[in-house]
Amino acid sequence: MVHLSLLLLIACKGQKPPTSDSVPLDSAPLATIHTPGSESETIEGAVVTFRGTVSDADDDIPELVATWYAGETMLCSPAQPAADGATSCEWTADLSGDSIRLEVLDPSGAVGVDFRSISVGPNDPPTAEILLPTGADLYDAASLIELDGLATDAECGVELTATWSSSVDGDLDVDPAVDADGHTRGAVTLSEGEHTLTLTVTDCFGKTAVDSVIVDVGPASRDTFGG
Repeated sequence: MVHLSLLLLIACKGQKPPTSDSVPLDSAPLATIHTPGSESETIEGAVVTFRGTVSDADDDIPELVATWYAGETMLCSPAQPAADGATSCEWTADLSGDSIRLEVLDPSGAVGVDFRSISVGPNDPPTAEILLPTGADLYDAASLIELDGLATDAECGVELTATWSSSVDGDLDVDPAVDADGHTRGAVTLSEGEHTLTLTVTDCFGKTAVDSVIVDVGPASRDTFGG
């Protein structure tokens, strides 16, 4: 019995305990931003589409969750990537941050991250100026009133939208396009009364400018009127 116990003790001492090398470890997932490229530039208000891929050596693609950030602002809600690992997100560029980050999370909580810097330039608003009508003229409710406005924008050129409205008659039927010279023109009839005519110019990134003029419109039988 003594010899048997001694043999068992020797056998036990010869066994090595399991090491960390023998335990499989979960590797972190991989996130890669493809577009925009490095040192990209855009302007405030522009819509930018980010595209990337995620993968993981230990987990299937449907088990991963991808999230896009600009600075510390979450741009798109956490979502599963496509079957091939593709992920995308649209961002309306602002000045809050220019560090774009794609994060991917696997089921064990491991995180993969990729970064991209994008320079965002400020977008100045457009300008709007009513040339016609003027507040000095009197108009008749039965006559056409000429409208002429000037719209400019440093970033968008004449890629602008111009709308006219009246405080009495509401939106006016005028072509919203701005011509090559930056003018918005039309002719309308207005009901009798005192109107505040408003020209609103919207640029290609959504910023606006406004100008207004007060116009007095008399009854159709009025003998003295302008236009």
